[in-house]
Amino acid sequence: MRFTQIIRRRYAIRFAFLILAVAALFGVTIAPAGAQTAVPASVAAPRLAGTGICYNAYVGGIGWMGWACDGTVAGTTGRSLSIQAIKIVTTGLNGICARAHKLRFAGWMEQVCAPDDVELMLGSTGRSSPLSALMFDTGSGTLCAQVHMGFIGWMDQVCDRATITVGTPDRALDIQAIWLAV
Repeated sequence: MRFTQIIRRRYAIRFAFLILAVAALFGVTIAPAGAQTAVPASVAAPRLAGTGICYNAYVGGIGWMGWACDGTVAGTTGRSLSIQAIKIVTTGLNGICARAHKLRFAGWMEQVCAPDDVELMLGSTGRSSPLSALMFDTGSGTLCAQVHMGFIGWMDQVCDRATITVGTPDRALDIQAIWLAV
């Protein structure tokens, strides 16, 4: 290999890493051609019969993961990737109210409420600001939740008919995976 080819190849690799670093900084995911990518955010929430809850996690470096329902895990474990936003939709619970605690902002965000069959979104996408805790209050029924936290792993399951809080608002740790069930 000629000297100029070696130099050109070396700088091409460095340039590629620079592009990936800048893309990650702005929350953009770059995937190779033909790679499977995350489900677009425009995909509608599933319709449930009876009582249930569905949720879709936005994971930094990946994007929207796709809808999960009633105890199915959303997010990732073992990859150090944080959930930055989550969409939630309920059926048969008379709606839901929720709040998110963000690591890199002023703590607890405003409470957001949505009736049954209407999407509620907590957090933000593309800002590289992970969720550290979530608070839920359903109109009726018992809600259970469990989160996987960075550096801790799975925390204890929480179930209640009133307000529940999962995560660690008092520590600088991020939620990496979650499941919810009614």
